[in-house]
Amino acid sequence: MIITDTLGMISDRRRGEGSSEPAIVVRDPALLAWLREEYELHWEASDPWFPAPEDSPSNRELVERDILRMLSGGSTREAITRTLDISPRTYTTYMAALRERFRVRTNEQLMYELGRRRDTTADG
Repeated sequence: MIITDTLGMISDRRRGEGSSEPAIVVRDPALLAWLREEYELHWEASDPWFPAPEDSPSNRELVERDILRMLSGGSTREAITRTLDISPRTYTTYMAALRERFRVRTNEQLMYELGRRRDTTADG
């Protein structure tokens, strides 16, 4: 369906079927207004047409990976926040979530656990 200020066209073709008229043309202003309103209502209530794949990492996961990579490489908090363009408060939030996920209390324990898990997966 195509709707402009003065014209509406609705395709009347179905896949595999021919038709002598390619579309229904609507010119009545009241009907155009109603079609436009219905379209907007349905558009607002709709789900995204192409949702992100479930198995792709979220933005948060990507930032957490970058933080862990930079920490394991010896980067400081200041260097990480500057490089990733995040605030120190955001860094603290990410670090708290990572420590909770790895069930550790300090950054040193976090790095040890990360290294231990990498060694385990490399041996397996």
